[in-house]
Amino acid sequence: MSPANRGNKIAISLSNGRLNVALRKSPNELYGSYVKYSIYLRKGNVFTKVTFDVNL
Repeated sequence: MSPANRGNKIAISLSNGRLNVALRKSPNELYGSYVKYSIYLRKGNVFTKVTFDVNL
């Protein structure tokens, strides 16, 4: 799956200082059972990359 196609698979929000990442569709045989996602966070001039795995 290309990175461009991954964007519509997850929903990212920030509420009360808490980062929430949710899958919009459950992984299954069609979409696969394992995916690695990376997002970039920024505060001012500081950037960090957060990588997480979705594995069922």
